[in-house]
Amino acid sequence: MLNRSLNYPLDGFLDKITPFLTLRGYILSMNQISAEVRHFFHRAGFGVGMPELSNSIKKSIAQLADDEIQAALLPLETDSYGSGLPVRDQSPFATRDQIQMSDTTSSQVDRLRAKWVESMIDTRTVLAEKMTLFWHGHFACQCNTENVAKQYLNTIRTNALGNFRTLLHEIARSPAMIIFLNNLQNRQDHPNENFARELMELFTMGRANYSERDVSESARAFTGWSVDQQGHFFYREQNHDSGLKEFLGRKGSFDGDEIINIILDQPATAHHLAHRLYRYFVNEKIDAQAIQQIARVIRDVDYDMAEVMHFLLTSDFFYLPQNQGNRIKSPLELLVQVARIFGLRYVQPTQLAFLQKALGQLLFDPPNVAGWPGGRDWINNSTLMLRLNLVRYLIHQERFDHSVSTPLEAMAAGESIQIVEIEQNYQPLLDYLSGTRYDQMEKAVQNLLIAGSNQAPEMAKSKDFRDLDFSLQVILKTTSLPEFQMS
Repeated sequence: MLNRSLNYPLDGFLDKITPFLTLRGYILSMNQISAEVRHFFHRAGFGVGMPELSNSIKKSIAQLADDEIQAALLPLETDSYGSGLPVRDQSPFATRDQIQMSDTTSSQVDRLRAKWVESMIDTRTVLAEKMTLFWHGHFACQCNTENVAKQYLNTIRTNALGNFRTLLHEIARSPAMIIFLNNLQNRQDHPNENFARELMELFTMGRANYSERDVSESARAFTGWSVDQQGHFFYREQNHDSGLKEFLGRKGSFDGDEIINIILDQPATAHHLAHRLYRYFVNEKIDAQAIQQIARVIRDVDYDMAEVMHFLLTSDFFYLPQNQGNRIKSPLELLVQVARIFGLRYVQPTQLAFLQKALGQLLFDPPNVAGWPGGRDWINNSTLMLRLNLVRYLIHQERFDHSVSTPLEAMAAGESIQIVEIEQNYQPLLDYLSGTRYDQMEKAVQNLLIAGSNQAPEMAKSKDFRDLDFSLQVILKTTSLPEFQMS
């Protein structure tokens, strides 16, 4: 390793000494990550972190896809988030105002948020966690209490790479979704159409593929789907409309499960799901031909998401240059990537919730049933400055000059300007870069952190080579660039 305290003139020094040091093994060939592998981990996971650097960067794309999918399909040894049973004095029917008045309930949900982020950081199966995050946006649901949030999270996490058919049936029975979309109020004498409408518009077929009559008939089929006082799915037969219904051209005394099966038979459902997958994992600019290919695979494998994602992650269009480095990272993707590469641990759950709110993506609290818009909506005057300074704030334990609510609300909720407490171990990252020539350091760091062909301008000057923390300074400068915000 080069001694960073050398004070010799640098002009020509590196060129003269490099052959000698190379022979002695002090300067190592740079561990270049291929653009394809880097792209794979930005989209199938949360960027290239230390776990990926240790055992994955030399594998082929087919091997990476196989390994990630097979690992994600292993049965869960334990329920990582608990059973989702109600806690004492916590009702699943609590209103938002009631929840905000309960510090205990709020802190419980914050701890669950932190535990989920911890799973994303620690996982060796990044695709499983990335798919769970995708489904949280697809089946967007606000969860005000810990027990319904746990059940909802366990549902999407367990089925993340399973069969979409199974996931859809279980989501329809999820107490979180039943409460959020008002199916508690859906009775045969007074149908509520909220869930039935969003089931077709957002979760399955998309607009223009059903009529208002279909919405009302579907709502009748879901009457009686409710939640008991313990926060579990409960079918109230006396509230169910068992009469004849006509839905998407079919007639029968349908219940909710039969409605879902009819929806899954529609070609529009496979196309809509393909569209959502393409915009999330590939490009927000639509490629109709690629979406048709994904939709065809969805139909051919009968909604087996492991097969669908294997096709997507190994397809030629996925690795086209225009599909690399073109997405703005979501706040969760950014927080998790930073933690994985720098060896960070967010100590206080409430502070991690503060970061999520400040950046604009609080788990279990999407803005509405359509989820987070994503893309350029992640960026505004406040979030941009926080994003560009995030790593420096965390690593140097600097004070966050950002708030997420009005001063009075911040004072009440403990969300005033603060230092986010972390544990950190970025020495493995420095060790990985330790054999790199100083004049190659920026290229090495950009190869690691910058997605696609978004090459950033050179920042380091020759005088900086003398700094003891030169490598860390290059890394921090790179994370403050707009290019680092892309995946």
